[in-house]
Amino acid sequence: VLTSALLFSIVHAHGNTGPIPPHLRGCANITIKSEGNCPSRGYECDEDQPIRYKVHDDDWACAEVKCVDRNALLAADRQIVDTIRCRNKKWRAEGNCDFVTTSVVCAKYCDVDRCPSDLRRAPSKYTQLRVRPATTKSKCAVAECKYGFAALNHDGTLIKELPSSADVTCTGNGKWRVSDSESFDHVLCKRKVRTCGDYLCDQNCDTISIKEAKEIVNSLESRINHYFKEVDYDGLAELYHDDSVFILNKKTFFGKEGMKAMNLATSKGQAMMRKTWNKALDVGATHFVVSGDAELFVEADNKSYQGKFKQILQKMGKKWYIIYQHCSTSD
Repeated sequence: VLTSALLFSIVHAHGNTGPIPPHLRGCANITIKSEGNCPSRGYECDEDQPIRYKVHDDDWACAEVKCVDRNALLAADRQIVDTIRCRNKKWRAEGNCDFVTTSVVCAKYCDVDRCPSDLRRAPSKYTQLRVRPATTKSKCAVAECKYGFAALNHDGTLIKELPSSADVTCTGNGKWRVSDSESFDHVLCKRKVRTCGDYLCDQNCDTISIKEAKEIVNSLESRINHYFKEVDYDGLAELYHDDSVFILNKKTFFGKEGMKAMNLATSKGQAMMRKTWNKALDVGATHFVVSGDAELFVEADNKSYQGKFKQILQKMGKKWYIIYQHCSTSD
């Protein structure tokens, strides 16, 4: 008998999801119920989350209610409680509160700082989520994106894109839920898609970040070596020192804004470097202009350029180039 009693006590000390045994029924079985117990905002409650009765010894007064999921918290009377313990044949919420209850539910925090809103490895075409705090209506934090969402892997690779109308809600597990059967670790906002109609091109383009542009600058010399074989290293040294480099594709180069920019630079005595059909290089000190296939990609240095054109490094398809944007209303 002693052996059986000892085994019984050990089993319940590690958690029993069944009814309280006859000799411990000082308190009736507690009911799992979300209504009236789940906090009005900031927590996700699930009646399917089981509870267990933790018994420290054979005294029914020590029985406690615990959530089986260790990441879940007990909620009763619309608040999170520290402990629910059987005392004087009643279940009492104790700790930060003190009241009697006959029901409980397991809850998980799901407000603004529970789910990630940014990803360091994300491509520049995506940006940080705008997260709206939990309300009595939404219960959990909700993500908003004006131009649509993108679900990403940890390494920044795309899983899928979603429309701006998608219902993206934070969950107690730290994931963004988009449907009952689909949730993701990382969701970001899509940036506004820039159209190039004003810049003499007929497809969408993305502007890269300064960090990406600087990485492109660092690889310029090796790329020139690869494509042109022969390089004027003295000229390149001047080019790097000035660090004001421009790339145009053929279409933009002969376009209206491109010609304005080129003529303005020439009139100021700023040197140009062009790719010619025979691959000869005329290396200048301040500007680098590529007409045709442009796979030499560099950062535009707006600080050293004093003209009335804004320089934008952009990508079209697999090609990168500089677009000159007119920055004043007058010529």
